Amino acid sequence: MRIVSQILGLLVLVAVVAGPASAEKSKISFALGYGTFMPTDSVTKDQFDDNWTRISFTTFEPEKPASWRFIFEGGAYNLDSATDVSLYPITFGFERGFGESSNSVRPYVVLRAGPYYGQIENAALGLDEDHVGLNSNLSLGLVFNRKYYLEARYDYFSELADYDFSGFSINAGMKLFSLDL
Repeated sequence: MRIVSQILGLLVLVAVVAGPASAEKSKISFALGYGTFMPTDSVTKDQFDDNWTRISFTTFEPEKPASWRFIFEGGAYNLDSATDVSLYPITFGFERGFGESSNSVRPYVVLRAGPYYGQIENAALGLDEDHVGLNSNLSLGLVFNRKYYLEARYDYFSELADYDFSGFSINAGMKLFSLDL
């Protein structure tokens, strides 16, 4: 577990510093999001629950440019019930604004992929597994007033303990801060 945390921490550091810095030389903005995640597989929903908590920390482009731009995100998907399930994806990809741009609302699309670390534990079912797998996701969203966003998203997760945790989420967030480079 400790080595996985160190590797994921190193990936986060590289993505936060190198990726956005090469895409834009002057400023990197960051946002925090909170939402709900709903697995789509009926067996997964029946065995666990169909409504999870989702938290994300991402690089954030308030203007959502018309050309593709590098983006990074770290997330946490958690279910705390009789079975504890946690999924921690670290994804990298590209985002792009589309449609009419205005100062108050800007639509955008994001494509990302990367590794995830998953844990599942339920003593009654005999489940106790840690796993590193693949996560990929597609998001459609809106930025409001260059500070807030609302996003609909689909995540694919490779199987964990023979369960499919892929699903949809709704996430809202806000810009926290910017760093000048």
